[in-house]
Amino acid sequence: MTARKWSLGAAALGLLLLGGCDEIDVGDLNNPGLDELEESPTRVGVNTAATGLLIGLRTGIAEPNGWIPLLGAMGREGFNLNTISDPRYVQEMFLGPLDPGSGAFGANFWTARYANIRNTVLVLNAAENVADMTDEEKEALRGYAKTIQALELLRVIVTRDANGAVIDVDRPPTGEPGPIATRAEVYDRIEQLLDEGYTHLQAGGAAFSFRLGTGFAGFDTPATFAQVNRALRARVAVYLDDFGTALTALGQSFVSTAQPLSLGVYHVYGTASGDLTNNILTGTPQIRANPLLIAGAQTRLNGQPDLRATTKLTTGDAA
Repeated sequence: MTARKWSLGAAALGLLLLGGCDEIDVGDLNNPGLDELEESPTRVGVNTAATGLLIGLRTGIAEPNGWIPLLGAMGREGFNLNTISDPRYVQEMFLGPLDPGSGAFGANFWTARYANIRNTVLVLNAAENVADMTDEEKEALRGYAKTIQALELLRVIVTRDANGAVIDVDRPPTGEPGPIATRAEVYDRIEQLLDEGYTHLQAGGAAFSFRLGTGFAGFDTPATFAQVNRALRARVAVYLDDFGTALTALGQSFVSTAQPLSLGVYHVYGTASGDLTNNILTGTPQIRANPLLIAGAQTRLNGQPDLRATTKLTTGDAA
């Protein structure tokens, strides 16, 4: 997918000198797109913001200090062996304390996640006020945005667990932040968002009003995206040992023993302007998998290692 980044960058503006002492109410000319989205949203603006949520969803995932390498290290699945990489990334994870101002674990799975959650709030609020969209298109938009928000909150809580997270997110960004909710409250909110999102998607008509990209091929309509929503719902239920709900949600998802495990949705990276690159695979990657993943892999009926191990891992050259 060649994604165009939703940019609300500052324009170069001249200073206008005005005589007299009357007050003039002027909008934020540095962020005209944001003003429009909040105050008088249009179909084009809302659809652009909706597609932009996918950029936020990928942020901080495929970075050397991102989701995949750091959580892989926590699970003892893989390690960054780059000798010049900043050791704080690992030390902060395993030894603490978490530093909310660093680019390591403390802030890395918090700041980017809540930035995108804020964007979902903007999209949801805009859906209530946009005039040139049908009711079905608004329902599809709500279902999509709530699903993205739930996924981002899930990423926050799996890396914070008993520390909790913020779920009161519809607040002015310059005001007081919401309180820290408990782990149970966060999961309740995630379940609520996914279930509400599923209901919206079922009423969302035949097509989204915005583009999802190639990573969502086969799951880019409200009906098929609802299957992604249910797959996430099943994951959350398993995390909570709610296996009955998990089975029900799986039955409504795309997951099937008759389908390959590769079926699903993907982050797609690119080098176009405004796009994001996969920084795990570019250059000279030093992310190395734990050899036990091969040695301890389950075997197939023919005695060979599970394809999930042999197709995802490769053997590098000896040092």
